[in-house]
Amino acid sequence: MAEDLEEYRAAANRIEEQLAQRAQDCARLIVRPATQAQRAALLERIAGMTDLRRKLGSVFNFYNMQCMQFVHAQPGPAVPPVLVAPTPGKPDLPLPRFFEGVGWRLRMMNLLADQLVRIAEDHGQPLYAPPPPLWDMASQQLDALNRVHRSLHRLLNPLTQNAEARDYGCYPDIPLNTSVFLEHAHAARRVAMAQGRAGPLRFLDVGCGIGITLLLAAQVFDRPDGLEYDPGYADAASQILRVTNAARCRIILDDALTFQSYAAYDVIYFYQPMDDAALLERLERRIIAQARPGTILIAPYDYFGQRAEDYDCSYVAGSIWITGRDDAAAADLRALAESYGTSLVPPDTRPDPREGFLEPVLSACRAINFHIG
Repeated sequence: MAEDLEEYRAAANRIEEQLAQRAQDCARLIVRPATQAQRAALLERIAGMTDLRRKLGSVFNFYNMQCMQFVHAQPGPAVPPVLVAPTPGKPDLPLPRFFEGVGWRLRMMNLLADQLVRIAEDHGQPLYAPPPPLWDMASQQLDALNRVHRSLHRLLNPLTQNAEARDYGCYPDIPLNTSVFLEHAHAARRVAMAQGRAGPLRFLDVGCGIGITLLLAAQVFDRPDGLEYDPGYADAASQILRVTNAARCRIILDDALTFQSYAAYDVIYFYQPMDDAALLERLERRIIAQARPGTILIAPYDYFGQRAEDYDCSYVAGSIWITGRDDAAAADLRALAESYGTSLVPPDTRPDPREGFLEPVLSACRAINFHIG
């Protein structure tokens, strides 16, 4: 019995070694932009992995059947034998735990197969999906979530606006609907990935109020900061971030019209933070003048769109602009961003330790925003 089960382990190891080479080959072909030759080669590698996946599945099923026969043959309660693999150069694992990993990788490869075909075919997805009809279930559900979000915002922010902030021309804390903000943030993330930005994505909310938007931004960007002029709002935001353990988020109490660090951010979001039209335009010009070329701007209000042609920025899509680039470069960037996947996985998500030989191809998929899992 023990010898038979160890033979299954040896067979599974041999197949996984072959799969590891195929996974490495696939990983090298998962790129954006991809040539026709690269897409065709990826489809060929996928077919090769499919045949090996079936063989591995057969070994896994035979192992399970042998274990069941062993259990039923025992006169009393029994469990599958716990054997240790004598695999040179590798940490020894009890046999059931080894095959638990095999089973996990088999399930992952079933999901991966469909995703790899989508990557190879490279049809692309628009940065902004068409809105569902008002009577559609998804539309109704989003409306309900937005209503709850607004209610929670009122509960968490019982403060009236600071008189000095009001007299200065700041808008009170008015939240953008959850679903609308996430739509903009999701599109901006794909644009940032298409830019090939290295390192963590830094996000700034100019006029963050009590910081609810930062909690949403943390689902999309690595390091969300909120800039706030009103000390009451800033204190409330800091408390909310502490209670929710939002360790990657930070509140900055400062004046947006004199703030010196706009160049530190990859994505800057401003939802008409100034009530005074002249001050709002002055703020827009300051942000764009300081931001690095290629900075992504999210400005979901009409006034900005009407003035954007006078600024050193170009329209990408929806409410997204990019600084220091001409219209042709912005259009090329949009087309490339649309070829990236639509995954929306929190940045602090970690790879699963059971990935094994799949790690290179799963990492390559994540790098173009196709998360498997």
